[in-house]
Amino acid sequence: VIQQALEVSTHEWHLQFAREITGSVSRMSSNLHGNHVIQKFLEVSSAVARVAVVSELEGNLMWLAKHEFGCRVIQRLIEHDSSERMQVSLAMSSELVWDRYGHHVLEALAEGGSQAARGHMEYLILPQVYSILAAHHPGRAFAMRVLERLLRAGSPTLAIAALGAVGGMDPRELYTSTTTDHGSALLRVLLDQAKDAGAGALWEAGVGLLGVLRAL
Repeated sequence: VIQQALEVSTHEWHLQFAREITGSVSRMSSNLHGNHVIQKFLEVSSAVARVAVVSELEGNLMWLAKHEFGCRVIQRLIEHDSSERMQVSLAMSSELVWDRYGHHVLEALAEGGSQAARGHMEYLILPQVYSILAAHHPGRAFAMRVLERLLRAGSPTLAIAALGAVGGMDPRELYTSTTTDHGSALLRVLLDQAKDAGAGALWEAGVGLLGVLRAL
């Protein structure tokens, strides 16, 4: 009901609503039902009406980004009213890469974030590529999704580095890593990116790796 009211309300009503929820924004964002209200407010209100709400969200950014419901609100914030400073702050958080809910936020940044934020994400991910592919980490599937989304956004440098890491893996370890849903999707994107980048030697290595996988 509140979401519907927000959709048809005036700018003045949005301003009044923002005043009424000031101090409760983070609590609502982490609530099963309240997060939908905050998401809708971010979608339909003006930048002026959102000022206090956005400020409160930014004050609890990392906690919300790793929260089951709060991460959804931060994704809407990225889409509708996030500063580059906030985006870069999220992009530089290594723990979000491996987090059950935080990875959704980084995926949203990879898709719709600023060029600076994506650049920081690449810088963050590059040293972790081998670990993402090879580590027996409970958050590996989440990290794979972040890497895949970055590659889909277009990152030849990251693709070349990642394919190089793949080439250094033991074939059986590679098979285990890439026969999961996320792993196989990641490998397909990785090979496509390397081919588009004109990385001839690495592309040939990638084709060879696929042959090894088929033989296992």
